[in-house]
Amino acid sequence: MKKTILMSSFMLISFFAFSQSAERVNLTKKEAEVLLKEKLSNKKTHNLIGKESILKTEKKVIEFAEFVLFDIYGEEKIVKQKPYNTFKIDDYWLVKGTLPKGKRGGTFLIIMDSRNFEVLYVSHGK
Repeated sequence: MKKTILMSSFMLISFFAFSQSAERVNLTKKEAEVLLKEKLSNKKTHNLIGKESILKTEKKVIEFAEFVLFDIYGEEKIVKQKPYNTFKIDDYWLVKGTLPKGKRGGTFLIIMDSRNFEVLYVSHGK
């Protein structure tokens, strides 16, 4: 097992050495495919995803939520719903838009897993 990992690592290092541009070491698509298969198939490799919270600050949560929501609903529609209500509950972030008092309509709701940035729920009321 260790020999296989060492051999794979050596092969990847060799790939990197041969795919250099003038200023940077770049992957080829084939090398990226090998790396992807290796990392996703070997559960013992170092991986922080899913083990602990990596989406930690409210600022980053809002940036990520906006990144997703702007693509779905448009920046103008989402920004009008500031300030957002943002809560961390257990390992999840819930972000919901607000409306001015007396105004009728719907707001967005997005729920994300803080351990892997997975978007678990997105909706917008009417």
